[in-house]
Amino acid sequence: MNQIWFTDITYVKTVRDGWTYLASVIDMHSRRIIGYAYGFHKDTTLALMALSNALLSRDIRPDETILHSDNGPEFTSIDYEVVAEAYKLRRSYSAPGVPYDQAVIESFHATLKKEEVHPNVYESFEEARVRLIYWIEHWYNRTRFHSSLDYLSPVEFEKELAVKKVPTVQKT
Repeated sequence: MNQIWFTDITYVKTVRDGWTYLASVIDMHSRRIIGYAYGFHKDTTLALMALSNALLSRDIRPDETILHSDNGPEFTSIDYEVVAEAYKLRRSYSAPGVPYDQAVIESFHATLKKEEVHPNVYESFEEARVRLIYWIEHWYNRTRFHSSLDYLSPVEFEKELAVKKVPTVQKT
């Protein structure tokens, strides 16, 4: 865990408030959404809020975590780079015209759209916010099984990893 993080922003439509945006950060190893932010604007502030939430939720070792994103202005701004540098995150960017680089986060956003966003109509920003947070925290991270994780949820997978890494004490 905490070796490679992917981040991106996706669109969510509401009836009353129009287009809104969800920025997400996913841990590649466990597929857990470790940071996200929801807002009215697709900008550096939203991207930084998601990154800040990821950093608050994880203990990272300087220079050992790669943060991968596309080349969007939200992720290449000076403010974003300053925060990444302050936490000694190693930056990685998608090659121009190569969408496969972002497959992990794009897959999450596609699943979100297929399972939560497209089947529903959100009247307002607030309704969408509540539903998205619930879907991420209670369904995707804690309940939904992932074939790439031996059919465990991301939270269960991380717990399994923690148990395997705990040294056992032998009684003499």
